[in-house]
Amino acid sequence: MTAAETTSTGDPFTWGAVDLPIPPRLKLSQLTSLSTDYKFVQGSCGGGSPRFEAWVTNGTGTWKIFFYIGPAPNYTGCPSGVYANTGNLATADSLVDDSALGGSPYDKCSTVQARFGRYAVTHVYADLDGGWSSDQIVDFDNTRVNGGLTTYEG
Repeated sequence: MTAAETTSTGDPFTWGAVDLPIPPRLKLSQLTSLSTDYKFVQGSCGGGSPRFEAWVTNGTGTWKIFFYIGPAPNYTGCPSGVYANTGNLATADSLVDDSALGGSPYDKCSTVQARFGRYAVTHVYADLDGGWSSDQIVDFDNTRVNGGLTTYEG
C-alpha cells in the first residue's frame, strides 16, 4: 500500500501537508465530501491535528476552515498503527472550525456553508501540525475530495 506520509515533531513550525486536487471554480457550498484513510505511525491525534484545511476566499481575503480528524468533540484518542477511515467530514451535521471567519470550532458544516457557501475554495490540504503537543507521523491514503480520489499510487 502506498500512502503520503506527513510528519510534525517538536517544533511548532514543523508540519506536513498534502495539497489535494480540487475541481475548478469550486465553491464552499459545493464541498460535500472529504474523507481519507489514515494511520498514526507515531503519536495520536491532538492539538487540532490532523485535519483537512479548506482555504476559501471572497476575493478580498483568504481564510482556512478546518475539518478535524478523530473522535469529536476533542479529536483525541485516534488509533495508532492501524488504518482508520474518517468517514465523510463534510456532511451537513459534521462539526467544522470556521473560527477564522468569526464562527466557532464546533459549527455545523451546513451552517458554515449557508454563511460562506459563495466563497471560492482555492486549496484543500490533508494537514498535520500537532507536533508541538507530541510527535506525530501520519500516513494518508485513499483521500476523497468530492468525486476525486487520491490513492498516492505512483
